[in-house]
Amino acid sequence: MDTDWSALDLELKQSAADDSIYDYAVGAGIVTEKGLLIIIRALDEEFFPDYGEIPGGRVEKGESIIHALLRETTEETGLNIVTVQSYEGFFDFPTDQGFSVRQFNFLVAVDLSQIQLDPQEHHEYIWCLPNDRSKLDTVKITDEMKTTIHHLLDRIRS
Repeated sequence: MDTDWSALDLELKQSAADDSIYDYAVGAGIVTEKGLLIIIRALDEEFFPDYGEIPGGRVEKGESIIHALLRETTEETGLNIVTVQSYEGFFDFPTDQGFSVRQFNFLVAVDLSQIQLDPQEHHEYIWCLPNDRSKLDTVKITDEMKTTIHHLLDRIRS
């Protein structure tokens, strides 16, 4: 991880603050020769049970966005990020408490170890190829996440 992402971290957090958003999440677009990794939330998850998403999660108070990306990717998949390739945009989502969270998404490369899902958070995973998106029709996905997934698939195709 040679790149210094601290300037982007400050810029993204300031941009969110300008929109009165102070809670953040990260998403990792994990790409291998198998395609883009989609993980499926556990059936008993409180929010969006059995929905597909890219790996990620909350940025803790005082934590950098990139550190959260590294931590959440390993926690959710057992994989370690080798390279953060690019920042790929964000989306905002509401919480039950009435505030919004901004999710910052990145395209990443990982080590090629075996995926190990935490069964309390996710119960399954699929790979989706840029030229065959039919698997996305078999998984429930929020509109924001579906847009993000299609964007990431378009990026890896080009």
